[in-house]
Amino acid sequence: MYEEKQTFDVLKGTVPDFKSDVKLAITLNGEETETIPEKTEDTNYEVTVTCDNGAEGKWNYSKWNVEVNNFKKGTKCDVAFQTSEKEMPDDDGIKVVQLEKTLSIIKTDDFDAYYRIETFDFSNIEGYQTLSAKNFVAFTDCDYNPSGNDIVRQGVLKLDYDKNTGIVTIQYQFQTRHNALSWSRGFLYCYCFYY
Repeated sequence: MYEEKQTFDVLKGTVPDFKSDVKLAITLNGEETETIPEKTEDTNYEVTVTCDNGAEGKWNYSKWNVEVNNFKKGTKCDVAFQTSEKEMPDDDGIKVVQLEKTLSIIKTDDFDAYYRIETFDFSNIEGYQTLSAKNFVAFTDCDYNPSGNDIVRQGVLKLDYDKNTGIVTIQYQFQTRHNALSWSRGFLYCYCFYY
């Protein structure tokens, strides 16, 4: 059952003056309800929003309301609340996954001639096929104590994402002079930001 009043209450302040344009059906753990569960510290929810007529809906965990894009008059959205053990995301529903690798260093005086490639597998993220390279950030870091003329050149040169496999491929540099005396470990970090 779609409730126009509930739609207006939930979306008021997000998209103005469309009380008759978007209607919601709300369920809590699979059961229909006419009210939105309250946001509390004791209960976590996973919320999915599915809309028709080509509209795109999402649940904003920070504002605790629905946001609908590309809606037309008569659009209907199902908003499903499911209690969960997972902590509810912050920052408007953005989730973050971090992967990292420990690097060995290349010793060379020709810094521009060498680079390496590493891959990270993000296929365990639900909906990884909808992600793009814009969802990822990568950088290098090192834990070392420079001595004398020891120089480390490091950094990410290129990042590619294959949405068919969920694999991120990173081209990077992590190297020092061939006669460097002291350094320890290098690290390559890759973050995925998604809703």
